[in-house]
Amino acid sequence: MRTLLFVCSANTCRSAMAEALGRAMITEAKLGKRLQARSAGTAALDGLALADLAQAALAKSFGKAPAHRSR
Repeated sequence: MRTLLFVCSANTCRSAMAEALGRAMITEAKLGKRLQARSAGTAALDGLALADLAQAALAKSFGKAPAHRSR
């Protein structure tokens, strides 16, 4: 399985949102057995939740924000 890795600095907003969108696209394209989306931060503190604005934006697109912790 291949991994599509999205990276930003803190992994609580940009890369985490990109991961959620990537997962949705992978599911829609039925590529889940061949490709996975992940995210990480270059200066992230482990275990932080999504930023409030990121949660709100993802909730608009997906009905609720996906569970996420920074790494």
